[in-house]
Amino acid sequence: MVRSSILADFPACAARHGIAPLELLKAAGLPARCLTQPELLVRAGRVHRLLELAAARSAAPDFGLQMSRSRRLVGLGLVGALMRDEPTVREALRRFIATAHLNSSAIWLQLREEAGWALLQLHLDSDGQPVIRQATELALGGLVSVLRQLLPATWHPQEVHFAHGPAQPAAQAARFFGCSVRFDAEVDAILLRSQDLDHRVPLADGGLTRYAGLAALASLARQEAVTVNRVKQRILLQMMDGPCSATDVAASLGVDRRTLHRRLAREDSSFLAVYDTVRLELAKRHLRAGWLSMAQVAQTLNIDSPSAFSRWFKRHTGETPSRWRDQHRAAPGTR
Repeated sequence: MVRSSILADFPACAARHGIAPLELLKAAGLPARCLTQPELLVRAGRVHRLLELAAARSAAPDFGLQMSRSRRLVGLGLVGALMRDEPTVREALRRFIATAHLNSSAIWLQLREEAGWALLQLHLDSDGQPVIRQATELALGGLVSVLRQLLPATWHPQEVHFAHGPAQPAAQAARFFGCSVRFDAEVDAILLRSQDLDHRVPLADGGLTRYAGLAALASLARQEAVTVNRVKQRILLQMMDGPCSATDVAASLGVDRRTLHRRLAREDSSFLAVYDTVRLELAKRHLRAGWLSMAQVAQTLNIDSPSAFSRWFKRHTGETPSRWRDQHRAAPGTR
């Protein structure tokens, strides 16, 4: 699910291209009130579909990027308020990563720093949609727009990476981001310098009393929201660093293993079921993209060998990985 505030700029962007926003909303299965009720929760997959329809109808392959130009902290609601009160950009980003689920259960972020560089990596749940180019570009473009509010006016990322192929000239995307843009990359991410994260947040107002209240609310939401989506997020993030276990995931959510299993059971699920769901989604994404060998896909999923991966994949889908890949391989520029 995602807050409908993400569509605040959709009507204006649609109008610039001469397309009717309400007609597209209906085609995507979204209610018209999502344009006037920013707190309304809607399915992420329907938002993904809406943006792809808008790009196709408007013949604007950068529709998502165009929408991201006006992303502001205020549009993030409570999360934006929490970010504004953090002392540095690093802490603001960490706050955003920790509380992003309050705006959307479909977006997961990870910040890594090494040797003077910082990589802000994005994972966007497709929610069953075959193509999520526009939503991905809206998300990364929106992150850069928000960072520009927190950093000096001359700031720009060092690089921006997209896992999908280019649908518009790379120079067009580079002009928007002010840096080199790599398509067909392994991940969706923003590369910046670690020293950028040391900057003081210019919007911080020192309202400690209000900040404490907001922080307590966010903390409560994190503690209570041990849901399937939160567990999926933690599994994905931990898989990026290697094998993960129910104990590790529970600890990252601030609960013990028994509590994790109990809360998943409330949703008629289990850790193993969620773990396999995450691995299957990643497997299909890698197979559809086609840039990793079977051995590399197996390694990414923490499966011992290509043959073990093939048996596991066939057990869950009824098809071998190679046959599934041949039937679903993304066309150039769409993955």
